[in-house]
This record gives sequence, structure tokens and C-alpha cells, in this order.
Amino acid sequence: MLTASDGTTLAAHRYVPLAGSPPGLVLVHRAGGERSVWEAFAVRAQQSGYLVISLDLRGHGESRNGAAGRKLDYRDFNDEDWQAVSLDIDVALRRLLALGANPDDLFLVGEGFGANLALQYTVEHRDVQGVVLLSAGTSYHGIKAVPLMEQMSTRPSLLLWGERDDYAASCGAALQRRAPGHVEVRIYPGTAHGADIFSSSPESMGQILVWLDQMRTK
Repeated sequence: MLTASDGTTLAAHRYVPLAGSPPGLVLVHRAGGERSVWEAFAVRAQQSGYLVISLDLRGHGESRNGAAGRKLDYRDFNDEDWQAVSLDIDVALRRLLALGANPDDLFLVGEGFGANLALQYTVEHRDVQGVVLLSAGTSYHGIKAVPLMEQMSTRPSLLLWGERDDYAASCGAALQRRAPGHVEVRIYPGTAHGADIFSSSPESMGQILVWLDQMRTK
């Protein structure tokens, strides 16, 4: 379990590799999702030498306990509540560092709303080296992806979407056009959204890990 700075309790799972000072990943699920969607990818990443944390964002899965005994349900969230979810990423990254992750090799991977949130967090925190966005959206719960991408500067991003997931495809193309730094794109057949791409296009997991390896400090 993790405890965010505002007292919210978060269910999380860590995947620890054998090597010391490994690169670190935080996996951020979509609105209405839970950490289990990352299981197969997290295991692959661990086997590739990454220290990984997946978590149920506040109000999701087993993360229903807020500060002062307040019960949380994402279906009741307003935009301010959704913004507070950034605190969940923050505590997960701090736990990665406490577990020995290399502070020069920290990355976020998000799907759907989690992609937008991961992008926002990366823009606001220089200690994140790069971000992987699965099916980002133009705007999820007030978090607008294109203006954020314009602020990415030189840090790299990897964009993935299903070619017939129209909303994600439209947003992804806009993000690619507006990215000021290094950006790469992977497009997959079908309508799969977010981490569902792993099931319909299993090769996507390996492609993400290859990209991360290329972006790491050596």
C-alpha cells in the first residue's frame, strides 16, 4: 500500500528486477480502470530489468480510502478531484526511488485518462525522463493533451493508438504534429483502446520496451 501526501491510501503492486539501480516505470490506468490491466506488461518490463509500480488510482479498484475516513469513488469526482490524482503518481515515483530506481531513468506509461495525466505530470516534473501514451485523448476530465505536449521541450514521448479508435487517433495525430521534442508513433489494427492494445497486438509490449531502452541514459 502507498499513502499519498493528502492521506489517500492506494493499493499498488511492485515488480522488482534482480539488477541494482534499475530504470523505473509507473503505470497509470484509465478512468474507471484498475492496475490489473498492466499485469502482463509489468511482468515483461520486470524481466527486461525495469523496476515497476502499478497502482489503483484513488477512487478505483482497492484504492477507495481517502483522508479522514472519506470514501472515494471516481464516479463522483469533479475536475479538482481528478487533478488530485497527480498525487498518486508522485507517491509511486517516490517509492520507486526508495526501492533503488535510477533517478536518471524514470518513465511514466499511461492509458486513456492515465495517458493525459502522465503527460501533465511529465511536463510539471523534470525528474521524469519520458512518457508513453496509449490512446491519449484531446481532453479527459479537464486535462488537455495538446497544450501539454507543446510544453514537452526536448523530452521524448511514444504515442500508441488503434487505427480505428477515432478519438485516440485524432488526438494522437495532433500530438505528433505539435510535439516540440522527440516523438515516435506506433499505430495498431482495430479499435483497441489503451492497454487493450496489448491483447489485440501483443507485439506492442516489446515495442514499448525497445523504445524505453533507447531513451534510457547509458
